[in-house]
Amino acid sequence: MKPIEINLNDPFEKTLAHALALPKRSEAEHEEAVAEALRRLYTRAHGRIVETTIGPITIVPPADSALKGARLLLVKRRDLLALAEQKTNFRGHAARSIRKPRSAGVFHAGRVRTARRSPLRAATRRRGVPCPTTFRH
Repeated sequence: MKPIEINLNDPFEKTLAHALALPKRSEAEHEEAVAEALRRLYTRAHGRIVETTIGPITIVPPADSALKGARLLLVKRRDLLALAEQKTNFRGHAARSIRKPRSAGVFHAGRVRTARRSPLRAATRRRGVPCPTTFRH
């Protein structure tokens, strides 16, 4: 199979088109996962830049500037996903890397109640000291 060159100095859209041209072997290598992996590699190579009225401002510096000049010759989408796992905190599947945060407690009638009692709260109750997290109306 002929390798496809992925150049991280090219515009993102052009590089994404080249990455999506790579053959896939499984459903885990779908377009969203490839786009997320490539986005994370771009962020790692270039940092994050915000366009403002006074010009571009870097808000996150490049973490691995060697990726900018690297010539990536990839044969399959799996190779791109493996590189993203190695260089970033990407874990192979876009849906798993973007999770909703879990709720710490349940809100009932103006109070927050946690699923379990904290050891601090239980210890202070036993001593007869009111816990600072206890709300009374």
